[in-house]
Parts: sequence; C-alpha cells; structure tokens
Amino acid sequence: MPKRIVFISGLGADETAFSKLGDLGYQKVYAKWLLPKEGEHISSYASRMINQYNITFNDVLVGLSFGGLVAQQIAALNNNKKVILVSSFLSKENLPSYLNFGLTTGLYRFTPKKQFDFINKKIADKLNSGHQSSRKVLLSMLEKSDMNLVKWSVHQIAVWKPIANPAFELHSLQGTNDLLVKSWETHNKQVVQDGTHFMVHDRADEVTGIIANILAEN
Repeated sequence: MPKRIVFISGLGADETAFSKLGDLGYQKVYAKWLLPKEGEHISSYASRMINQYNITFNDVLVGLSFGGLVAQQIAALNNNKKVILVSSFLSKENLPSYLNFGLTTGLYRFTPKKQFDFINKKIADKLNSGHQSSRKVLLSMLEKSDMNLVKWSVHQIAVWKPIANPAFELHSLQGTNDLLVKSWETHNKQVVQDGTHFMVHDRADEVTGIIANILAEN
C-alpha cells in the first residue's frame, strides 16, 4: 500500500491551496471540508474526517492554518506519527493581538452570515501579503467558502485547548511575512524567509523541498 500524505486546507480554502506543491513520493490525499453538525466539537469533526478519508496512523498529516488544528486533533485520536503545520498555530495566543482579542472577548460571534466582496479582497491581501500572483486564487476560494463552516471554524479556534503531551512528531513551517500567525517556538521549526500566510502557494517550490526533507527523516 503506497504511503499517503493527507492535506487539510485552511479556513475558507480548499485543495487549490496545495495545487503548486511538487512530487513528494507519497500518494496525496486532499481532505475536503465537511459541513459541521449543530454544536459539533472539533474532536467529533476530526473523527468524521478520519472515517471519510480512511485515515490510518501511518498517514502523514499536513495542516494549513486552521487545518493544522484539525490535523493535530486527528493525530491525537488516530495515533498518527507525524504532523506538519504550514502557516499554522498551537493556540489563539500564536495569533496577532487584535485577533486574539476578538476570539477571547467573543467579538468573533458577530462574523457576518454572508460574504462581502470588499471583505474578501482585504482578507486575500492579508493572506498573501500583497502577492498578486495568488490573489485571484485566494479570492476564488474565499468566494466559494461556506459561511456556516467559517463561523464554526472561528469558534473552534476560540475554544481550542492545545493537546497536552502529544505523542505525534510535530513540525512547523513559518513564514517571516505571515501577517496572521506570529512566530512561535517548537523543536522542529522551519523558517521560510519572506514567506506569507499563503506561502504554500506563493513559495511552493521551497515548501515542497522542506516537506520532502521532513518526510525523508526517520
């Protein structure tokens, strides 16, 4: 059975985010977002993802942004050995102060129930820090995103508790120009100089090389 690497995209994104990554010597599986159930906890959601994509403990998990939290939850439930976070975080404390404030105070609950073009454009610029090459890709993904899923995801970030003493090996790819996630310390940290929050697309060749090196490690 071929080795598999399961990609979980970020909030408001889909598998297009990973479209420019090169060959990694693994079978690539792109986990599409499931619609959350009423009041569903992230652990229940992660369990459904495991069943939907037949994720086994041998699969490597790659989580982009919010997808990193889901990847960590899957690994904790499923005993996966390796989790790779790209532009992701361990808790809301790793986010900028204005986002942390909104999540801590509950202001996030006023997230609009429908999309607005000017908001999507502002978000796209924030995610890729002005890289025009990926702006259209980001706008397309944002326009297709389900607002119920977005609101659920933001709530999960607000209430998320980091997994205590994780058994999985955690790697983190962090860009120096990421405007949505602050630099945070972990043993297996890879810094991408000038990398944005969307560096998985903007700097796909470099990100591919880093992930390939992680996969090659015993």
